[in-house]
Amino acid sequence: MASPRHDVILDLLMGAAHADQTLDGRELDKVRKLMCQAMRAKKLPPRLEKRMKDFDPKTFDLSATVSRLILSDDKEKRSLLELVVGVHDADGTWDFDEDDYLRRVASELLLDESVLEGLVVDVLSVESAGAALLPPPLDSDE
Repeated sequence: MASPRHDVILDLLMGAAHADQTLDGRELDKVRKLMCQAMRAKKLPPRLEKRMKDFDPKTFDLSATVSRLILSDDKEKRSLLELVVGVHDADGTWDFDEDDYLRRVASELLLDESVLEGLVVDVLSVESAGAALLPPPLDSDE
């Protein structure tokens, strides 16, 4: 049976699905799968299906949503972040907006940046990345 906690987690995962401004059917399928696993159900209850359908990313308030979660420790919070990553990975693309969403969730959960290790991509600055792609300088003796 779905509980108010499931509503909050569903909203958080739907926020993840919309993080890159492109809703992909694979992301929706992943949200359903993760929610069914969490509820130990074979099918998402109609009330939660409706909640998914009615989710509006424009009115979604991440801070308010996370504040409704009661998580016991950092391990449980990390597990929640892993669910968000699962939704982001479902479409097979990586996006800065998805990384930003994950960082915002971690921040709202009051987690240290170190918890994100392995979950987000640390990107080199454009200048250093560009410099890394340049060929080595020619010897001046040639």
